[in-house]
Amino acid sequence: MKKITLYFVILFWCGFNIKAQEQEYGKNQPYSSYWFVHELLEWSPENDREAKFNVSSIPLADRFLNDSTGLGESSPKIPGIIALMAPHTTNFHPSQGFTSVKQYAFPFWQYIDYFVQWGGSSNEGIIVPPTAFWTDAAHKNGVKSIGTVFFPPNVYGGKEEWVYQFLVKNEDGSFPVADKLIEVATTYNFDGWFINQETYDLVDNMGKLMQEFITYYRERSNLKLVWYDAMIDDSRVIWQDELNEHNQKYFQNGDTNMSDVFFINFRYHDVNLEDSKLLANKLGRSEWDLFAGIDVQSKSYKTPVKWDALYKNGKPNNTSIGIYWSNSTFDISESKMPEDVYRNEQNFWNGGSTIETRFGESTWQGFSNYFEPRSVINELPFKSNFNYGLGSFYNEKGKTVSREEWHNLSIQDVLPTWQFQVDTTKVEPTISFEDSYFGGSSLFLEAYENAELPLYKTKIS
Repeated sequence: MKKITLYFVILFWCGFNIKAQEQEYGKNQPYSSYWFVHELLEWSPENDREAKFNVSSIPLADRFLNDSTGLGESSPKIPGIIALMAPHTTNFHPSQGFTSVKQYAFPFWQYIDYFVQWGGSSNEGIIVPPTAFWTDAAHKNGVKSIGTVFFPPNVYGGKEEWVYQFLVKNEDGSFPVADKLIEVATTYNFDGWFINQETYDLVDNMGKLMQEFITYYRERSNLKLVWYDAMIDDSRVIWQDELNEHNQKYFQNGDTNMSDVFFINFRYHDVNLEDSKLLANKLGRSEWDLFAGIDVQSKSYKTPVKWDALYKNGKPNNTSIGIYWSNSTFDISESKMPEDVYRNEQNFWNGGSTIETRFGESTWQGFSNYFEPRSVINELPFKSNFNYGLGSFYNEKGKTVSREEWHNLSIQDVLPTWQFQVDTTKVEPTISFEDSYFGGSSLFLEAYENAELPLYKTKIS
């Protein structure tokens, strides 16, 4: 049969089923914010000349699951995914994009509910809001964008004094750092904070004080809070690998919802997650507010995972899923070029790769077959140029206006919901980075015969 190659740059006005090398920057280059505690307390948008470049301009889009199910705050809980990504070092992260194509961009927003910009270190800063263009891309896809508060373990430079500074309580009951966290998120237009407290040898009852801090934060804002399973109620750092009586007060404390997401440490077994579900339900919470962690930092989709504990009968079981360092798809790429990274992304999210482990073969299950994709395409007009958010050139209406490399997720389009569900003996689709209508990429199909290709999930009258 004759092979036909088709090149597509498609504009939809209706919904159809169809870490890089460091660069030299000028002295006025604005960077994304990061602080130690004392620096945060001194910060204000008025005295930070770079603050205006760190404000996300895109509101959080409404999402839906299907024709009858929206995904608002009052909707019934469903299993979800939180993805922790470290797209760049904590410091020197340009506020408005890069002049390099060898930077990480994320194409599978439809499967995650929370994006956490992971960062912070003992020699840079421990409080890291998400970069504006990452929040723009997340919000465009209805994903909540979360900053990080990271108290490192002592062996990695963590200092007890940082925790004490963070938890200072005024005589009137206020927590100055909580007020600043709220101010930063409100100013920069992101959705909340991930607190990861792994510094040990704390004195006094810091656990109780942390719970008071969280209660204060929750009472004074509608911001989200993500808690990592490390510090327990009595202030010690002892990873529990489950929700239990030692850490439950950081999840639900009486009538107070303490954390929207409880990130369970990685060493769990089936029984840990079963017991966690039972306790969450006993506390009046959904098991889907618990997120069992998968650490994929070093091996990406070649990581051995306890899939039997996470999935049952073709769907999530007992808890939602938390992915640590999902940008490893970029890290394992030798070339760091978008074509290679995107192939890794498809392997990571769609599954199917088999690896050899010391226990035998292990198949990476991925996520797209177990989680129903979310969508934001619920009104007209809707358009997409399949712009990935980076490129080795920039086109406007099919004409090249720049041959410089670039990366800016603020202008990433809503990419196809299904990437891709099709009989590959009939058609092979991918994102091409060789030509475009607008931006630096397009949809590319190699068709062998007629085939139906579902692209976007819509809910349009």
